Amino acid sequence: PSVSDDNAIQMLCNVSGEIPEDLYYATIMRGINAPMPSAFEAALFSTEMILPKQVLQYYGLKPGMTEAEAVKRRWGGQQGLDMYERMSKAADFGAVPLGFHKPWLYVNASVLYSQQMDEECPYLRKILPPKELLEAKVYLGSVYNMYREVNTSDRNS
Repeated sequence: PSVSDDNAIQMLCNVSGEIPEDLYYATIMRGINAPMPSAFEAALFSTEMILPKQVLQYYGLKPGMTEAEAVKRRWGGQQGLDMYERMSKAADFGAVPLGFHKPWLYVNASVLYSQQMDEECPYLRKILPPKELLEAKVYLGSVYNMYREVNTSDRNS
């Protein structure tokens, strides 16, 4: 039997089990030959485990690329570079990425609840567990989920 191109693509891209979303998207991006960012460029976009300054220290840059070029490329030219340099000077942890994915799992509470983070990302606190839970490392399971359910229902009533 012949299979249409659409059906073949659906069968090849079918995920039949639980896999981490980052692995899924990385596989898809490579599969469609999408240009892959460097680790630093990816961290400028969004962070889960380590902030851009740490990524730069651990992994460096693509050969032949400068930090300023990478920032301009991903953050919109000179204006993005100016913003990056201002943030880098303002806090020991460096620039804040454009997005976060569950940063409370890996990034220190003192960074997430810092004045600089509040200035750069004023809505972050709306998604963070309470500082006390982060500092006590209690946020990883049902206690945090229970906290969210109680407080969400309080806000909705």
